[in-house]
Amino acid sequence: MDQQGFLQDARPWVTAASQWARASQHFVAMLDAIDVGDGLKATNEYLAAQRQIDLAKCPTVDDQGSDGIPQKNVIVPSVGDGIFEAFARKATAQFAAFLGVRPTAMKAYASTASSSMGQWQGNSPSQMVDGKLSTPFWSNVPPEKGSYAQVDLGSVKSVGQVAVHQADDDTASGDIFYHAALEYSTDGSTWTIAGIFDSAPLIKHAFETPVKARYVRVRATDANPGAQWVKIREFEVTPPVSVYSTNIKAAKGSSAALAFDGDVSTAFHAAASAKAGDFVSFVPAKGVTPRQVIVVGTACGKVQVRSGRAWRTIGTISDDAPFHAFAVPAGTSVKEVRLMLVAGSPAPVIREMTVVDRELRPTPTPATVTPIVTPTPATTIKPTVTPSSSVTTTTVSEANIGDGWGRLRHSTLGPRLPNTGA
Repeated sequence: MDQQGFLQDARPWVTAASQWARASQHFVAMLDAIDVGDGLKATNEYLAAQRQIDLAKCPTVDDQGSDGIPQKNVIVPSVGDGIFEAFARKATAQFAAFLGVRPTAMKAYASTASSSMGQWQGNSPSQMVDGKLSTPFWSNVPPEKGSYAQVDLGSVKSVGQVAVHQADDDTASGDIFYHAALEYSTDGSTWTIAGIFDSAPLIKHAFETPVKARYVRVRATDANPGAQWVKIREFEVTPPVSVYSTNIKAAKGSSAALAFDGDVSTAFHAAASAKAGDFVSFVPAKGVTPRQVIVVGTACGKVQVRSGRAWRTIGTISDDAPFHAFAVPAGTSVKEVRLMLVAGSPAPVIREMTVVDRELRPTPTPATVTPIVTPTPATTIKPTVTPSSSVTTTTVSEANIGDGWGRLRHSTLGPRLPNTGA
């Protein structure tokens, strides 16, 4: 049916659907790579999927502001009724398990919660600090500029990381602070901004150097688009961890902790090119017999292990591939793993460093270099992606949508996918 203006009105949702579909295709290719143990291909496909998801999460729908003036690119188009996000979560969990990454964050501090906004029915602020992602605080009004949700740790404590889980999950837009500042304070009067977040369901910040705080809050820097409320499932403030060490200065808003948080979507961004003696090291988790050292990210340097006091080089990274796996010599007990960077090499971006008790491909030795692959590493840290002024559309039909979902259901994670009834 030819209807004037329909395509223009529907374009943001059609574009978002095509971006989520491309992300799903990359996830399927990633799962195929996981099946054959190909870490490099799996990582490339995962990163490609994440780029499409970042685009799909861009606000591209106009809305009228509180002053009555239309504003461009305010609302994130929601498509798929959560099915795309559910598949992305399951595929990402499979990728994390394949890599053997595990979070090193400590248990969250006990705290009490409050908010300047009222609550919807029984969804009180206390539910965002009860340790359950299934019981949220839900406001009964949209946030205005200055509205906040806050936790009180009871006394001044050393803080290493903050994670605020909003909406129904960490990947879905919905009821969140759309324009927010994460702040901390020792007295509840003088506040320091840790980061600014726009359209971020998960507000997460790891401090490069631990800070002292009693109060931590999320404060609205502007009113929400579409008068949407706020839902916070958990507000977690955790102490610093000591399983990793580095002498590398992080870029603003980054931290070495992000290379050991069990989340491949986050990364430790160094502030500058490597200097002589720059390193990142970690102590492997207990209960794992290391057979390989895994580095996910881009860096140049020597991968080393230590059993006693001496370090032994087991491999070298000299290219831009986003994944490397190095075999640990048989019979070697590993007390610590270290990446020694090459002086003058580009600033490293390390997503995760870990050890696994199995073999992933490729497995270079000290005399073998992983084939060169050209990735698209991020050069700046931004909570959101700026949408392009031009939009590429994809022809969508009932036939190819059905075919796409059929392929997803029969992929590696097919049995775990939610039943859409289609």
